[in-house]
Amino acid sequence: MNTLLEKMFEYSKTQPKKLVIVDKKKATDYLTFAKCVYGFCLYLQSAGFTKGDCIIVRSSHSMEYLAAQMGMQLAGVNFVPVEKIAPDERVQEIIDDTCAKWFMSDKESKVTVPFVSLSIVSEKMLEGDIPYGDIIFPDPEDTAEILYSTGTTGKSKGIVMSHRANLSLAGNICTGLEMKKDNVELIPGPLNHSNALRRYYGNIQNGSTVVLLDGVIFVNQLYQMLDQYRVTAIALVPAMLAIIFKLSGDKLAEGPVGLCTNWVL
Repeated sequence: MNTLLEKMFEYSKTQPKKLVIVDKKKATDYLTFAKCVYGFCLYLQSAGFTKGDCIIVRSSHSMEYLAAQMGMQLAGVNFVPVEKIAPDERVQEIIDDTCAKWFMSDKESKVTVPFVSLSIVSEKMLEGDIPYGDIIFPDPEDTAEILYSTGTTGKSKGIVMSHRANLSLAGNICTGLEMKKDNVELIPGPLNHSNALRRYYGNIQNGSTVVLLDGVIFVNQLYQMLDQYRVTAIALVPAMLAIIFKLSGDKLAEGPVGLCTNWVL
């Protein structure tokens, strides 16, 4: 298999009821996720999108955000994520740089291209069976996404990532961390950032489960999700770990068996 899309669709056949994405509103299994991805792909194609077009998507810790990403990639559309708190001026700058045709978000912004709510991804979920034999996957060398730097040391730049590159990165993560098949990983980092995205990609390659949480400030919610979904790993940067310790002491050590030995910093 040459793309993460192929991996995800294969898992939707071999383990359809296994959870793939958990967010604060719902838990989604691999088959339902694949139907959202495929349905959104068909919607984009019917709307006239073609290979190489770009859509700007505001980061969101939601199933719809990640299904929109894969639906775009299946349709050959370049996924271009921006920060959750990006001001309209920055969004417009990236729109101009990529000649993007849409802006997708949880909330509307004043930009020069049509705004489309992320909720449309669930609304366009495929009804009925997925026609697996008819799916045409992108070439591994095709662009999967364009990630923009923050511009702290100069002008913000778009970094083009291919499907092959993302698959290789995902494989490195799985191998380097010795990721187990029953991995359940909580990802609280921003999903426009390469670190959090790569954590997600590793779990897709592995066929495991990702639990999404927007930061770690609300520690009660953090511990609730750790317990409810028996989280075995957390993708943390040192600053987040410091916040957890400051707000709850060493309570993290009381988590599910194996959690402390599988932290990812």
